[in-house]
Amino acid sequence: MKEKEISAREFDETDCWPALVLSRSKVVSWLLVLGWMVVIFCFSAQANSGHETGKYLGQYNIMVRKCSHVFEFAVLFLLIRRAWVVTFKTGRLGRIATLASAVIAILYAATDEWHQSYVPGRSATFDDVLVDCCGVFLAWGIWLAICKLSRSSTSRT
Repeated sequence: MKEKEISAREFDETDCWPALVLSRSKVVSWLLVLGWMVVIFCFSAQANSGHETGKYLGQYNIMVRKCSHVFEFAVLFLLIRRAWVVTFKTGRLGRIATLASAVIAILYAATDEWHQSYVPGRSATFDDVLVDCCGVFLAWGIWLAICKLSRSSTSRT
């Protein structure tokens, strides 16, 4: 059974995406994903970055760096999920798009750590992959909360 295309208004409500829509273009949506992956790659390619940021951040260095990882991968998850939904434009894709987005972001986190093992002054640890996963799951939780709020506000009107 083929799923029907839905209107722009239904599309936003079905996807539970906030009013700010990045783009409805498939190409732009996936370019945003690839662009963000390049940003993450470039951060990971910086040699001795922990030592360098430690000069400026002092005792807060590790906390700021770990929070940055959480943020990077939360954004990556949300961008990937949005790109899936824009690509297929169906309301029933939700769970599949969300799970696929999480899997892709987590796999990218693992390959990012592997990449860091080749960068001078950097190390690759499973703990860092878990920190990145926290970003994915935090974004997933926030997205679910937005969906719940969106559904409850539309059911009241």
